[in-house]
Amino acid sequence: MYDFEFIDGTVGEGGRNIYSDVWTVQRLLYAAGVYPQSAVDGIFTRGGATAKALLSFQQKWNDALGVEFDLPAANKRTPLTLLQPDDDWLLRMAASAQILIPMPGIRDFVGISQLHDWLKSKGFKYEPAADYLGEPSRSFWPIHGRPNLAIQLQRGLKLHQINPGPIQINCTSYANMMLAVYLCGNLYHPGYCPYALDIGAGSKKHLAQRYQFQIMPRKAKDGTPAVDKDGKPIRYFTSPEQIVAVVDDWEIYSMEIGSRANHGTGHHTIVHNKKVYESKDNKENPSATVTDDLDTYFKNLVPYSRWVYLFREP
Repeated sequence: MYDFEFIDGTVGEGGRNIYSDVWTVQRLLYAAGVYPQSAVDGIFTRGGATAKALLSFQQKWNDALGVEFDLPAANKRTPLTLLQPDDDWLLRMAASAQILIPMPGIRDFVGISQLHDWLKSKGFKYEPAADYLGEPSRSFWPIHGRPNLAIQLQRGLKLHQINPGPIQINCTSYANMMLAVYLCGNLYHPGYCPYALDIGAGSKKHLAQRYQFQIMPRKAKDGTPAVDKDGKPIRYFTSPEQIVAVVDDWEIYSMEIGSRANHGTGHHTIVHNKKVYESKDNKENPSATVTDDLDTYFKNLVPYSRWVYLFREP
């Protein structure tokens, strides 16, 4: 299972100061706006730039909360200046960088609805890099020991690149998170994979199948299974009426938009109660997180992408 642990050892005055840990803290400080990107070098020195940036961040955070910051006490190596692997200061830096996502902790559609509404309320934009081989594509990781939170990371020269927010989200990451939340309330599902390239259009496996969802066959107008000229079940849909004929209200479905019949996937959505929930490049809406009814959704699809795959929980 994938999860993200900020640091393995202590960082700060008197800490272990492992290179990778210091590098992560420096990236967090940079993302939080108190450290220059050019100074990220993985090296901690007593009284140096990293120590001063950490104190500066702590001062600003406490000022924002109306709490008096005791700088002399901090210089005596209280927990403020020595970061532990599970330190809340790491989360505060990530929160200041606007790269944290709260998990609902509730399964089923209630959890999906809460996360969807939160993403929509923040007006997060669609991630354009997802359309260009995923670089530097954003990924969303469950945080080790913090099931109620996830963090946005970016691929770059280093695998876990921590950059300033706000969050951007693509269709694959959206549907992937929603399926995990539906089953677990958070991202700790064994089928969850953060990387869009490994689960999206570049994958040979449908996203929903990672969660044991099963592909659904189409029905003919008389209610019998629809078959092609060779008598094989038809496993794609081309109209909202075909979908309505096989879905049940209040159940959750994963819907993938294909580029042509029986080939590939170009877009991921969630279907519930004949509504489509998704993240898309939406220039007419301040948020990439949107909801449409099935009829409207199909009207907006371009003709060459009207091959839809539908998956349901077994």
